[in-house]
Amino acid sequence: MFASIKRHPVTAGTVLLVVLLVTAGAVLWWLNARNYEWTDDAFIDARTVTVGAEIAGRITELAVTDNQPVEAGAVLLRIDDSDYQASLKQAQANVAAAQAEITNVEAQTEAQNAKIDAAHKQVAQAQAALEFAKSEDQRNRELLARGTATQQQAQQAASTLRQDQAALD
Repeated sequence: MFASIKRHPVTAGTVLLVVLLVTAGAVLWWLNARNYEWTDDAFIDARTVTVGAEIAGRITELAVTDNQPVEAGAVLLRIDDSDYQASLKQAQANVAAAQAEITNVEAQTEAQNAKIDAAHKQVAQAQAALEFAKSEDQRNRELLARGTATQQQAQQAASTLRQDQAALD
């Protein structure tokens, strides 16, 4: 065998060169491949995370791409908020209407309190008039009994007393 190699030195050099190239390629592949994970059964360890939004809506902007690493709390996408803005404005209008209603009720309460105060004053005035009518009626009866007052004066005092009692009731 060595005799044939000596006869064909070019063939021996070619074979040696091919063996060296294959060996060098294998060494380079092994040095490069050891930096990467690989498997022969198509299974890998991976962390999967389910992502979901708290609210539903149309996506207006996507801030990440596929397989892009992200930090916790990072914005991944933006959802169209026009429906929520309309609901917010409606709720704010409802609050303003309720506040206006409260102001109206407070004004009505103040007006009613003023009427109540006026009614209390009228009652106090009617009570004072009734007390005066009672004393006038009593005085006119006594004067009539003594003969110093007329029947008409006594009747007038009794009539005023009845009117003041009716007004107070």
